[in-house]
Amino acid sequence: MFTCTRGGISTGDFHEALAALLGPNAAGLSSTTISRLKADWWNEYDRWQRRDLSTRRFVYIWADGVYFRPRMAEEKQCVLVLIGAPLVVCLQTTAGNR
Repeated sequence: MFTCTRGGISTGDFHEALAALLGPNAAGLSSTTISRLKADWWNEYDRWQRRDLSTRRFVYIWADGVYFRPRMAEEKQCVLVLIGAPLVVCLQTTAGNR
């Protein structure tokens, strides 16, 4: 994430960030290709966000708020993080101390 922010993903200057993430050949991608990739990624994210979870069963759900101050903003922002452990993963549980 640091590479993306430092390299300019959030500002639209992709060449340095892509080279760091995908290798030196990625730095030559055109602005048109980058725009298309961003649109594809947003569409994929939208589909992921709207996926049907009604048939899934979760044994545990953890919820937490993570606070951060982006780009030296004056106010902190909170991101809600939810993590679910599906029933199929819970094969055995054991009591123990932390």
